[in-house]
Amino acid sequence: MAPKQLSTVLLAVCATFLALAAPLLAGDPDMLQDFCVADYKSLNGPLRLNGFPCKRPENVTADDFFSAALALPGNTGNPVGSAVTAANVEKLPGLNTMGVSMSRVDYAPWGVNPPHTHPRATEIIYVLEGSLDVGFVTTAGKLFARTVCKGELFVFPRGLLHYQKNNGDAPAAAISAFNSQLPGTQSLALALFAASPPVPTDVLARALQIDGGLVEAIKSKFPPMRGGCLSGAGGEEKNGGNSDGRGRDQGAGMKERHGPSKQANEFSAPARLPVMVFVFFHLQEIIMYIVGQAEKEEAGCSGMPAQAECRHAPEKDAECPDHSPEEEAEEKAEFPDSPEEEEEADASSSEG
Repeated sequence: MAPKQLSTVLLAVCATFLALAAPLLAGDPDMLQDFCVADYKSLNGPLRLNGFPCKRPENVTADDFFSAALALPGNTGNPVGSAVTAANVEKLPGLNTMGVSMSRVDYAPWGVNPPHTHPRATEIIYVLEGSLDVGFVTTAGKLFARTVCKGELFVFPRGLLHYQKNNGDAPAAAISAFNSQLPGTQSLALALFAASPPVPTDVLARALQIDGGLVEAIKSKFPPMRGGCLSGAGGEEKNGGNSDGRGRDQGAGMKERHGPSKQANEFSAPARLPVMVFVFFHLQEIIMYIVGQAEKEEAGCSGMPAQAECRHAPEKDAECPDHSPEEEAEEKAEFPDSPEEEEEADASSSEG
């Protein structure tokens, strides 16, 4: 096979493999148009995609890009003493495909935004009023913590457990920005003790090295979550510390208003993983098969073994004889082409 053709084949195989791997590493997809205002009404339809369908441009108005959700402080009258007001794609349809969102976090005196994670985004927090004790824990178990005062910033890396606490006797407030239109929030306490169906008590007792009765006592403090928010929460400002608005995961906020969310991609990154594993472990066989097929086509005898080197071009007839040696000898004896061949033909006839 020609080197140029081989390199083309290898390039095609590598491009296919990278195309399968790309969704596992990607964040929010890049925009392919000026805007894609979320069309919430389309969620009840048959279309399934990662995000929200686009509203028709002629139906888009300036209000689709406007929100006053962060103008007023949230109600911090809850056990943890904090309230999160979100401005994500579920509240502001113009954010769809933009890859950004914000939240306002209000803290009562000594209030806490409990330990939680954002699986789809990095968070940067800006303190509006007061001062906060903040921190995050790495996968190696190391805590990075410090005090952040008014006008200062702090970054929480994507997916890492983090918290904030108002360290004063006056209310505090902060603005959080995310590099995702819907970063997702998972509260550690709610995930462990308020999941629905519940996490088995014996699992938590063994993991936390405590008695099962104590686990049940802790569970009684947290009403079961329904659709990603606390039952009886009574609105977005009573979730007590979920920085994604009402404690919802992606698409959960649309369930109450528009029925089941249609955001899940049927061939998402987890679905592509088995295909990638198969391609990875069989890459050599795939390449050899493609190279073999190319050699057969180049040989011109796709139905015969490649090593036969069958070629039907006139100049290659000698490589693929159409007659046996006995038939060729008879033809030469009957139709000699030169004096030498005539002498050989006469000799053959006399011997016969």
